[in-house]
Amino acid sequence: MKDKVLRVLTLGIVTVLSLGACGGDEGVPVDAYATDVCSALSTWVTDIQDRAAKITEGINPGDAEAGKERLQEFMGETVNGTEELIAEVEAAGVPDTEDGEEAAEQIQNGLEDVKAILEEAEGQIDELPTNNPQAFGEGAQEIATSLQEATGEAAASIDAANSEELTDAFGENDECSQYAGAGQ
Repeated sequence: MKDKVLRVLTLGIVTVLSLGACGGDEGVPVDAYATDVCSALSTWVTDIQDRAAKITEGINPGDAEAGKERLQEFMGETVNGTEELIAEVEAAGVPDTEDGEEAAEQIQNGLEDVKAILEEAEGQIDELPTNNPQAFGEGAQEIATSLQEATGEAAASIDAANSEELTDAFGENDECSQYAGAGQ
């Protein structure tokens, strides 16, 4: 379960990185913008990976109640981290490139969509049954599948923000280049 959740979240991140970035004020040099955005996204990914690695730590596999609590904690922290990511990416500004403002707005909207998807999953986790470990596991699997589908839809909304100059800047940034092309 934790691997699927992590893969779904990483898919969203990778897609954002491979297609562009977002921001707020005009005139930020593209390279500086890419550095700020990549740093924020890299931190977000690392935080998710660190939390995901601990989801099952110390939990009996048959203890659905403990599993549910851990998933709720994980998703709550991921939603909070996503809010921080959105704020950091917005603070990066608007890249000084053709249609930079439009690209920034579209990417920001894509990140907001990812946050909404995570919040919906958070609510679904609250509804998971804990009286039957098998039913819990099946419900958790359904949530992971819906997260993956919804994240793909959110990623599609980001596609229109693609800019060759931004793509190049992200590809040349060490923190972003590890994701380049992974969402395509």
